Amino acid sequence: MSVRAYSLSALAAPPHPFRALAPIAAGLLLASGAAAQDRVQTPTTYGDAMRWYGEAAEAGSPRAQFLHGLKYQHGIDRDADPAKAAAWFRRAAEGEYALAQFRLAVALHEGRGVDRDIGEAASWYARAAENGIPEAAFNLGYILDNGLAGSADAAGAAKWYRIAATAGLASARFNLGVLYAEGRGVERDPVEAWIWFRCAAAAGRVGTEGELRRVEDAMDADQRASAREGAASRCPAPDNR
Repeated sequence: MSVRAYSLSALAAPPHPFRALAPIAAGLLLASGAAAQDRVQTPTTYGDAMRWYGEAAEAGSPRAQFLHGLKYQHGIDRDADPAKAAAWFRRAAEGEYALAQFRLAVALHEGRGVDRDIGEAASWYARAAENGIPEAAFNLGYILDNGLAGSADAAGAAKWYRIAATAGLASARFNLGVLYAEGRGVERDPVEAWIWFRCAAAAGRVGTEGELRRVEDAMDADQRASAREGAASRCPAPDNR
């Protein structure tokens, strides 16, 4: 029926994310243990704070490891190094840091700094999604929807799209609408399809007008009323996601 939306969300950091975060470097290090504290002096400058991040990362702080990975990914205060970024993301991901799990999944999905491995990317997307990252749920849904790691699994795709759609992601709302319109992975339901397309439009997804018209033309008056009522309660205002 429709071309599915697809976007690997990078959760992009600002050009200098550490300038705002530097004051919490001491807290990160304190949380990582006295042995690490003994190796550095109290930071008084931006450069000192960055060294604290490195110490905290080496000492095992998942948050510091994630931030260390961002430094290598974006080339902040050093040359960009995708391989080192992925390595630090992996360490933080294994420490259950959700944003690192997502970044590692994207690196594996795209082959950025690591060998491309869609199957492993899917596993990390699942862990990140379970830890509250809706973009990870969307990307996993897309992998399952299109069989990128093996056989397609429309029911699995619907599950993960729903999680991301409920969190407000426009592309997930649109793709879930497609599944309901086509009856793939879920029972065909034009009312649900219309609601999710309408919610996608409310979230800023362009190009939904045609899908809304096609689904609405196939509904009777009662279904149209139900669809409008459902959309009004489920996504009453744009959320710009």
